[in-house]
Amino acid sequence: MAIDSSRETRSGFGTRSLASVFVVLVALFGGTTLLANWYSRERLSRASDYFKVGQRLEAHNKPGEAIEAYRNALEISPNSEYRLALAQALIHSGRPEGASAYLTELLRSDIASGEPNLLLARIAAKEGRIDAAVNYYQRAIYGYWPGDAQKNRLAARWELIGLLESAHIQKQATGQLLELSEQVPGDAPVLLKVGKQLLANGAPSQAAEIFREVLKIQTGNSEAQAGLGEAEFALAQYVEAQAALRKAMREGQNNEEVRRAYEIVNEVLALDPVRQELSPIERYRRSLLLLEHSAALVSACHVESTPNTLLDEAKQAENERPHARDLESAIDANIHLAQEIYALKGNCAQSDQALARVFASINSK
Repeated sequence: MAIDSSRETRSGFGTRSLASVFVVLVALFGGTTLLANWYSRERLSRASDYFKVGQRLEAHNKPGEAIEAYRNALEISPNSEYRLALAQALIHSGRPEGASAYLTELLRSDIASGEPNLLLARIAAKEGRIDAAVNYYQRAIYGYWPGDAQKNRLAARWELIGLLESAHIQKQATGQLLELSEQVPGDAPVLLKVGKQLLANGAPSQAAEIFREVLKIQTGNSEAQAGLGEAEFALAQYVEAQAALRKAMREGQNNEEVRRAYEIVNEVLALDPVRQELSPIERYRRSLLLLEHSAALVSACHVESTPNTLLDEAKQAENERPHARDLESAIDANIHLAQEIYALKGNCAQSDQALARVFASINSK
């Protein structure tokens, strides 16, 4: 019995010892974890402090010192916010090549991130790498933005349009403008800007549609009315252009450009001899005016090689009084002679936009 008691005593002592060791190990583990957590928090706090210092330095226009602060923050904690701030600081300090590496690293973890793509687009554009810039801009437009996504995407698309226009890639610029218009239905100011850009890019038909859309939203928008008039003018739709420009001027758009376009439209409509709604007598009268204006323009250009016979024929035509049955042939002869004389103008600096547009209209029919 004594032996058994001794064994039980030793067994109990061993159990208590193991329990004590376990408690000590738990305490050590807990202490180590607390220490590790404290150390981690301290590191993150120091990284955050460096980041805030960098922001203050940038605000005080000290990019070099800000870059070092951001580097210190990034070395402590590989935070994407710190990496982006460092890249931006490098760009602001004129070192885009250094920023590219950090931005590319950000895209490895999130290729759809809007801001890194936008910054890389700007770098590529500045370096003349147009295709790469377009690709980055597209990612920025359709990418993820943590705040003001619509505003940032619109801004990115406007930048892309500006790049395409400066690179004379008009077709793509027009496509981007049309996509942008679909992105902002009902936004009259943005649509008005889109319409103006389309007109400037040589897309009057699309511009006219956008201006009409603006006028549906704001019926009294005189800028849109003027834009529509200019678009119709560019499309050689002179009757429609005249009505739109007249309305625009009546509503306050009475600047020099609008007035001049309106004057030219009126001249074209008053001079064009091939409009079908005119009577033969009126068409004949206009064919004589066309002949007279053409001869006057060539004379003003002092074209020495002008054959006297053509000018003599013009004067003779002005003095003729054909019979009613001969009006159509006389009209055709006058127009043909006017075209021959006008062609002698060559590269003369003298110009007559109305006359040029009338001949373009005649040749298109």
